[in-house]
Amino acid sequence: MLADSPSSLGDSLPAPGSGKGLRFLLKQTFHYEYTGAVQALRQRLIAIPPEQHGDQQRIFYQVSLSAQGVAPEWSEDPFGNLLATIAIPTVARSVSFSVEAVVERDHLWSEAVLPKPATERAVYLPPTKLTAADGRLMNFAHRVRNGAANEVEAAERICEEVHRAVPYQKGVTGVATTAMEAFELGAGVCQDHAHIMLAMCRAVGISARYISGHLLGEGATHAWVEVLAASAEDGEATRAFAFDPCYGRKPDARYVTIAVGRDYSDVSPTSGTYIGSAQNRLSASAHLRVEPRGL
Repeated sequence: MLADSPSSLGDSLPAPGSGKGLRFLLKQTFHYEYTGAVQALRQRLIAIPPEQHGDQQRIFYQVSLSAQGVAPEWSEDPFGNLLATIAIPTVARSVSFSVEAVVERDHLWSEAVLPKPATERAVYLPPTKLTAADGRLMNFAHRVRNGAANEVEAAERICEEVHRAVPYQKGVTGVATTAMEAFELGAGVCQDHAHIMLAMCRAVGISARYISGHLLGEGATHAWVEVLAASAEDGEATRAFAFDPCYGRKPDARYVTIAVGRDYSDVSPTSGTYIGSAQNRLSASAHLRVEPRGL
């Protein structure tokens, strides 16, 4: 599930500095249709916002299933994401999963700066299959990085250059498209922009992670990047700075974080296995609504 075309919603939000927080209501559905009966379905959902992410705080969540007598098992994955695992013995033709969540943000136009232990940087520094850089992409990353005063300034430059170099275009890439493939193609969607930025950051020694979430006004999941760098105030601490290369900007109050990982494969909203020869088709929808607080 990839984001729709870029949109502008700045006029619909309270003015920056107004001191009015926002409350988001998220509803998301995943519906699977099968060509025949399947057995031992084991589904994984990563669709619930974290309890706390910067100024974002989770107030409520629930997952509803169309299958009777089945409840999710909750756990935490290696990246700290809330994971729902659902086991269904038999599915005749279809199954649906519905997610509801409420989160609040206390500040508008947040720079999404998060205190994190320095040891976490190492997890997000090595390239992955989706974020490996070839010679052309690596050279591009070093040219962009050259002259930047620090990692955050370098990341900001990379964000801007990825936005310029790779125009948004739906239907030309998929969830398995690598950063190198999308860069060579010169087109893609938010997931591709995030993978290219991750590849470039990691190529020049900047630790960065993939963020899956939602952006107000888009009817699907969105993707952006957080760079983990030393804090200017405390060199011993690590802070996370968010960038959205799809739009060429820093995320603001319109963004709701769901999960973090090394790339898309770590945070795919829905995935699973089953026994049987039937084929499946997934349809999904997402609706994010916002209500001003502090009026």
